[in-house]
Amino acid sequence: MNFKKLIFFFILFSFCQKDTLLNRATGDYFPLEKGKAYYYYSSLEDTIIFKFIGDTFFFGTSMFYCESNFEPIFFIKEKFRLQKFVCRESLVFGEIETLYKGLVTFLSFPLVEGEEWQDSIIQDTAKFYLTGKVLKRDTLRIPYGSFADVYSVMIKEKEIIGKNCDSLIYLYYLAPEVGIIKKEYDNQSEVLCRIE
Repeated sequence: MNFKKLIFFFILFSFCQKDTLLNRATGDYFPLEKGKAYYYYSSLEDTIIFKFIGDTFFFGTSMFYCESNFEPIFFIKEKFRLQKFVCRESLVFGEIETLYKGLVTFLSFPLVEGEEWQDSIIQDTAKFYLTGKVLKRDTLRIPYGSFADVYSVMIKEKEIIGKNCDSLIYLYYLAPEVGIIKKEYDNQSEVLCRIE
C-alpha cells in the first residue's frame, strides 16, 4: 500500500516539474548570489557591471549589498517581495542633509501578468514613490542567449522635493534563475552580455 502511494506521488511530482506555471511561480527572478557579476552593454557604449557582494548590516538592518558600477545598492529579499533601500541626500549650507531614506518594494513575487504594487517614503519636504506593474511574459533573445518565461516589468519612480518633481520609468526584463537580462529607460538600454 505505501509503495503505491510512493509511486503516485513520484509520478505527480515528476509532472509538476514540467509544468511551466509551477516553475514560473517558484522560479527566482532576482537571484542574490554572493560573488556573481553581471556585465551589460549600454546603448551609451559603456559597460555596466552589477556585482552581488554579500550580506551586510546597514542602518540597523541585515541587507544584501550590491554594486552597480561601484555605486552601492542594498536589497532585502523576502518570500513575496524584493525591497530596495533608497536614500536621497543634498548639500545644504556645506553640510550633507538626508532628505529621505527607507525601503520600498522594488518587485512583488510571484510575477503575474497585470499585477501592480506601489510603495512610498514620505518625509517633511521630500517624497519618493515607486509603482510597479508586470506587463507580460514572453521569450526574449539577446546576444547572451535566448530566454523563455521572461517577464517585462515596468517600474515608475517619482521624487518630489519641495516644488520640484522628477520621474523616471524603467522597463526591466527578468529571466528565471538569471534575473535582469535587459533594462530600458530614458531612451537608453542595457543588455546582459556576460555573467561571471
